[in-house]
Amino acid sequence: MWGGMKSVMMFTPNDSQLQTDRKWRERLQQKGSDDGKYVPTIDETRKFLREQEDKKKRYA
Repeated sequence: MWGGMKSVMMFTPNDSQLQTDRKWRERLQQKGSDDGKYVPTIDETRKFLREQEDKKKRYA
């Protein structure tokens, strides 16, 4: 299930039904803007951050 996830919507228990509906409408209107964007996995992100740290150490 999580493998295809590209973004997260935040809902709070204090949101009214009207607020929840508004968030869904906004999300559906914006959906086209993030379709097709590649989102790196956690392993890829960690590897990238390690490489950045290694570069900093080399030139420090």
